[in-house]
Amino acid sequence: MIRYEYVGPRNRREMTDWPKLSPRDRRGLNFQLDILRQVDRRQALRRVVFKVKGSGLYKIKAKGDKQLRPRLCFGPLDSDDEETVTFLQRVEKKDNREAPAAIQSAKLSHEKIRQVVADPRRRRAEIKKKQEGQDGRNKSQASRGVPRQRGAH
Repeated sequence: MIRYEYVGPRNRREMTDWPKLSPRDRRGLNFQLDILRQVDRRQALRRVVFKVKGSGLYKIKAKGDKQLRPRLCFGPLDSDDEETVTFLQRVEKKDNREAPAAIQSAKLSHEKIRQVVADPRRRRAEIKKKQEGQDGRNKSQASRGVPRQRGAH
């Protein structure tokens, strides 16, 4: 599947720029995104992508230190949306509750779909992976001068 992500104000990418993810969270998310890249819609449904009840939206389930449940839709721009998904909203699940709450998340996601349809530049292709470097820091941490972890080479 071809993966896109919603781009908000100040070119903030919805998935790539997800703040405060631990390395374990990031690995869990990247794992699910890698699987999604390799399958078609039929293979993805109920294995990687799950329908969100009553909203017309879908989610993936990534596990790490947090339970990540980002919202997505098929399409919405392509005439053949069988092979295209757009990630719309960050959602985290804790203690059996989602943040933002399901109703609020659905409203925000549907608004983002309308924005993408009105202005296709509001989504970007191929979600960028933030990976850890050899010293345990990701590229943005290294560029900001975040110190290396003890014991890193």
